[in-house]
Amino acid sequence: SMKMGATADKKTKKCATIVGETMGHYHPHGDSSIYGALVYMGQPWSMRYPLIEKQGNYGSEDGDSPAASRYTEGKLSKLAMEMMEGINKDTIGAILLSLLMWLPQGACEELMFRGYMLPRITKKTNKIFAFFLSSALFSLLHSMNAGYTPMASVNLFLIALLFALISYRSGSIWITSGAHTAWNFCQGNFYGLQVSGNELATAFIKTTYTANHSDLITGGSFGPEGGLAVTLVTLPLIVLLLEKI
Repeated sequence: SMKMGATADKKTKKCATIVGETMGHYHPHGDSSIYGALVYMGQPWSMRYPLIEKQGNYGSEDGDSPAASRYTEGKLSKLAMEMMEGINKDTIGAILLSLLMWLPQGACEELMFRGYMLPRITKKTNKIFAFFLSSALFSLLHSMNAGYTPMASVNLFLIALLFALISYRSGSIWITSGAHTAWNFCQGNFYGLQVSGNELATAFIKTTYTANHSDLITGGSFGPEGGLAVTLVTLPLIVLLLEKI
C-alpha cells in the first residue's frame, strides 16, 4: 500500500488494484486470501485498531460478506503508518547491532554481581546476606539513570534478587546472562520501551502509552522497570525460588 501510494494522507484506492498489485509482486497464490486479509484489517469489529481506512461495504459484525473488491476502496490508517515508520531505514540491521551491544552488557553486569560479588560475599558472610547486598548494589548502580525513582530502585533490587536466585539454583552464570540480555533486548528493541531510563532509536514495535496512563504502573520515563507491573511479575517468582532454598 505504501509503494502504490495508498497512504493515510492520500485518497483511497480500489481494493481490486491493491489486491492485484500484491498478487503480482508478492503473493502469487490467488486473490481471495489477499482481499480477505485487507478487509479484516479494515473492520473495526475485528480489530480494535484497524490498519486500513475503509470505504465501501466491508461486511458487517453480523457476518454479512463484504462487497467485491472492485466496489470497495481502502488505504493505510494513521496507525499503520506509525507502525511502518522507519521501514526503509535499515531498522533490522540496527536492531541486530543493538543485540550485539546487549550481549556483552548483560554478561558484564552478571559476571560482576552474580559471578564475582555474590559468591565472595557468601563466603565471608552467608548466602541470604549476599543475595540482598549484591541486589542492593545492583540497584544503586542504576541510580544515575534518567527517570530513576524509588519504585525503580525497588524493582531493580527485585530483578537483581531474582537473577541471584536463578544463578544460585542453576549454578550457571550464563543462564542469567542470557535472561538479562533478553530482558533488555525485548524491552528496548522489540517493544520500543525505555530500558532503565535509556530510550533506543530502533525497535520492531513503537509502543506509546495513552494520555491517562499511570507512571506508577508503567514506570514512566524510566521504563517498565520503574512500574508496579514489573513488581507484580517479579515478586511471585522470587517467593517461589526462596521457598526452595
